[in-house]
Order: sequence, then C-alpha cells, then structure tokens
Amino acid sequence: MKSYTVDFESFEVEANTYEDAKRIATNQAWDNHGMRLDDDLIQEGEQKTDAEHLYNEDGTISRKLKYDEYKLRFKYRVFKNGHKWAPLFYSELKGKPDFTKWVAEQKLIFNRKFNNINFSFNPILELEFELDNGKWEKEIETEFAAGLSYDRGENFSYGIDLKSSEYSTYIGPVLAHGNEDKWWTIGIMKKVAGEDEKAELVLRSIMGFHF
Repeated sequence: MKSYTVDFESFEVEANTYEDAKRIATNQAWDNHGMRLDDDLIQEGEQKTDAEHLYNEDGTISRKLKYDEYKLRFKYRVFKNGHKWAPLFYSELKGKPDFTKWVAEQKLIFNRKFNNINFSFNPILELEFELDNGKWEKEIETEFAAGLSYDRGENFSYGIDLKSSEYSTYIGPVLAHGNEDKWWTIGIMKKVAGEDEKAELVLRSIMGFHF
C-alpha cells in the first residue's frame, strides 16, 4: 500500500494506485469540505512521476506547458496629413490552434507629447467568435485605455496606465526603458472595479525590437 499526499487540505490517502488515490481524495474533499478537488496530487518520496501533470475533472491529463493561442499584430497609419492628433491604427487577430475561437481587436492609438509629458488615449473594439455545439456565437466588447508618462531622459520613462471595460477597471504604474529600436515596458495594474471573477492584479511585460 502506497501513501499519497494531496495538496488540498494537506491530507494523505492510502491506495494501491495513483488513480485510486485521486478518486478517494476527490470524494474526501467533497464529503469533508463540500468542495471540488482541483489541486495536483503529489506523490511522496521518489514517486513523483505524476507531479508534472494537471488532472482534469474527466481524468484526462493536461500538461502545464502547452500552446493555446496564436496572435497576429499590425500597426499602420491611415491619415498622412500630419495632424498632431492623427491616430495610428492597431489591429490584432488571435485564436485557438483548433480554430474553434478567434478574436479580432481594432484599436485607435491617439498620442500627444507635451515637452517631457506623453499622453495616449486608445478606444478599443473587440469582436469574439466561438464555436459552440456547431454554431458560431458572437460577442462584441468595447474597452478604453489611457496612459500618462514622464520622460526623465537616459531612455527611461515612468507613468500610470488605466484600462476599463464593461467587466472591470484597472489602474497602475508603468516603467519603460529603451528607444525607438529596442524597448521594454513593465507595469502592474490593480482592479478598482468589476466582476469578482476578474483578476485582482495584472502584470504586463512587453519587449520590442525594430529591424
């Protein structure tokens, strides 16, 4: 008889096989705590062959590292009149590898610089299509993003970002380093309003290189 340790509530299960331990632990989690067991089952000692997997509710294995999305991005300037508020168009297409879901996002990038102060404003329109029981379901979402930053010189700038939609609103600091050829931006945003299932914190890190 082997002993298996379960992360959920840290109780042990005695069973002959790993699958039996998973079944017993799942039942105990529900009977004792009224909750579904959704943590990994970690074998003690040298018996950790299954610790590299996550188990789905139906017993199938889902690996921790997987390819789940493709993404294409485009930036292009439509207006060539040189107006100070002429926007830059940004388009993004992303979807699942099995082509059961894809999302098209269109963003207008308005940007204006006042000496060392940079202000940006981005209205966003997102179209989402998902295949559900043989039928394509469509959802339209609008978002708003804005940022204010200060260029302190030496290729450093810092500021604050805001992003809001009908589901949530986030705000937080951002730091950028680099120039037009290569740059790195990192920021963290906290939810100040929105639905409970939305993340409380969002960490963003973007690197860019122009060739």
